[in-house]
Parts: sequence; structure tokens; C-alpha cells
Amino acid sequence: MKTLILFVLVVLSTLSHARDPKLVAVATDSGGFPAKALCFFSNNYMVPHPDGLLVQYTCLGGPDLNSEIWLLSEKPQNIGVSEMGNLFTEPFVRGKSIYFFEYNEFKTLALWIFKEGVLSSQKLPPELQSSHVHDFALVGDTFYFRYTDRAAGNHGEGIYTDSFKILPARGPEFFWKSASNGTIMLQKTKLASGEVVELRTKDNHNPVVILRDRNADPASPFLTLRNQFATHGNRWASFTKTVSGLSLIRGENGKYSVEDLSKLFKDAQYWPPALSSDGEVIFRGTDINDQFALWGYKNGVKRLVLGSNQEISVESETVITSSRSLLYNPPVFDREGNLYIGVGLRSPDDSADFGQGILSL
Repeated sequence: MKTLILFVLVVLSTLSHARDPKLVAVATDSGGFPAKALCFFSNNYMVPHPDGLLVQYTCLGGPDLNSEIWLLSEKPQNIGVSEMGNLFTEPFVRGKSIYFFEYNEFKTLALWIFKEGVLSSQKLPPELQSSHVHDFALVGDTFYFRYTDRAAGNHGEGIYTDSFKILPARGPEFFWKSASNGTIMLQKTKLASGEVVELRTKDNHNPVVILRDRNADPASPFLTLRNQFATHGNRWASFTKTVSGLSLIRGENGKYSVEDLSKLFKDAQYWPPALSSDGEVIFRGTDINDQFALWGYKNGVKRLVLGSNQEISVESETVITSSRSLLYNPPVFDREGNLYIGVGLRSPDDSADFGQGILSL
């Protein structure tokens, strides 16, 4: 098994000769590429960048954890390493610049900025230094963020251009993690009356409510709304529950349509889906035959994208996707239309899981 892992790591540099799906990263407890051993990307978000794919790792180091962020490209680059006991958020991209927060269990410590090959930190302003800043969402050239002041019990929002500004409270009791691509931003929020989804666009930064659950609007078809969205330009997609069961919402800006998926799928997991340039929705879920896999759906037709026991060839060797821990991350498209997903890997020799891999499909 160790020989196989080492071989996989060596030939990752020659992936241009491998057949699809291509293995572009490996994480195990005894080795790894590009991050070192005991660094894993499970449950972390992968983020497209003009020069490749940004991957956030959580690394084990005795009693404490820390984070590493890598840019996967022809020559993988380590963007940053957090202090032991601290973690990074996922990275956020504006142009080619990369932003991420460092935090511990009590509060956010700093904003890190990787620009033109230089990593620098920016302290949070006094009004945010006792808070946890959760994430960034890009609309035009402006980042929106949500924060929690644990001492005061407040949950609010703000904007960041090159400095932080807290926005006045406007009614929502809670802001969930948003989805954005610079053109649009979708965010589920909690009002006293129920839950809604708000849309911001590059041309209109004022939040507009486009979806309401049945508590917020008794006439709404949506029994529940999710805070996971796929976006591509002005188009977006999300899953919901209606009286018929699992359904898909497709939208373009503020207009949307709803499709019943209950005859094809039992569930879609609570991970963000991905949306291709031609409108196919890629998501983690289980079909009506109880097969858990990475699926594609478009125009009423489902497609198996990746399942367990999928062979992945690397030169003359083969590894196989795990049947026990198949998927580790939400799927994501890069700017060239390549699809990435984190998977569990096992050896064909002894059927034992030996680590994680990131596949380009």
C-alpha cells in the first residue's frame, strides 16, 4: 500500500498523460500532494481561481489543528499556513487576489491578502475585534460579509472594499452563508415571519427578496428553503422541498422555475451544487434506486457523474473511489469548465481506504 501511495504522488506531475478522471491531489496520514501528510481537505470548500484551483486543508499536529491553503496548478503554490491552534476560512477571490480569514474558537484574528505574489495581513477594525467574521461574498468589486458578535449577541453584515464597514441593521435575525460569483449573490436570511432568499446583483446591490418559505408566505410552494446555491453568471440553482417532495429551483436573476425531482431522486445532500455553462446541475445525492453518487441533472434527465468503485488510472497503476467514504467536498467548476470533486480512495489490492483525492472530471 505504501508503495502504491508513493507511486501515485510521483506521477501526479505527469497527469497530462492520464485518462479522465484525473487525480490532481492526494491526502493521507503518511504522505500527501501538494500538502504534507496529515493534511486533509474533507469538508472544506474548493474555490476556482484564474490560475487554478484553491484548496483549503485542515492539518493535524498533535493536540492542535492548523490550516494550509494551496493553489493547485501546473506548479502548486502554498499560499498560507495558519498558526497552530488557528484555522483559515475558505479563500475568496477578487481578480487574481486571494483573501482569507484566520480565526480561533473565540474570534477572527486577521484578514490575509495574497496579491501579486505577496502575503500580507490586515487587522480588523475595533468594532469587529470581538467578533467572528464568517466569510466574503463578491458582488462587482465589493465583498459582503456576515459577522457574529458573541459578547453582544448580534449577528450582522458589512462590506469590504479595502477597508471594513458595518452596515446598519435592517431586520433579518440571521444571515446564512451566501453564494456569489461577482455577478450575483444569493443569501438565505431569517426574518421574524419566516425564511427568505435575497438576491444582490452587480447592477443592484440592494437585497431583493426572490423566494419565501411557507412561514414567510402561506401561499409559497416552498415548505423549506436551502442556503446552498449554484451560480453561473446570472443563472443559479438550488434544491427545495415542496408538497411533491424534492424539487429543483432554477433561476436567472430574480425569475425562476421549479422542477419536481422526486421521481428520480430520494435526496440531494446539503452541500452546494455546481452549475455548468450549459445548465447541467451537478450535486451529491441518492437516486430512487438508493445509489449515492455525484449526479448531473438537465432537462428531466439524470446522469451518473461519479460513483463508488470508479477506477482512476495513473500511468500503469489504478486506484478506486471508495464505497465507504465516496465524496468529501461540494463539486465546483473552474473557469475553464473543468469539474472538481474530493473523493475517498482505496487500493484495488486489498480494498482498504488509504486517503483522499481531488479529481478533475
